[in-house]
Amino acid sequence: MISFELLECTYIVTYRSPSSSKEIFFQALKNMLETTVGRFVFMGDINIDLSLDILSGPSKRFMHAMEGKGAFSLTCLEEYSTDGKSHIDVAFTNDISNCQAWHYESYYSYHKPICFVLKNATVN
Repeated sequence: MISFELLECTYIVTYRSPSSSKEIFFQALKNMLETTVGRFVFMGDINIDLSLDILSGPSKRFMHAMEGKGAFSLTCLEEYSTDGKSHIDVAFTNDISNCQAWHYESYYSYHKPICFVLKNATVN
């Protein structure tokens, strides 16, 4: 999990291997979110299926962490992000006024990549 700042927003990007510890992931997520102040975007492949019953297990824990920072999904959680009918590729933010994201079909990947766009962004 890495973070960087750009245009007064913190971007957190992650990949969690399916074989890695969920507990270690959640501890790293907690630490990252605790030190994040203001606007943020969280994106990545978390290998936790949010299309399943969101009110149980790891998906509930992840959603609770995002909601605790006032964040919501930029992509439709009812749509799958993989050809295996799961939603493991995510994009969350606490400020939708500055960005948008969506999944698109890829000919080269099992996953549907996320297209992320900053609105009205100017870098000097």
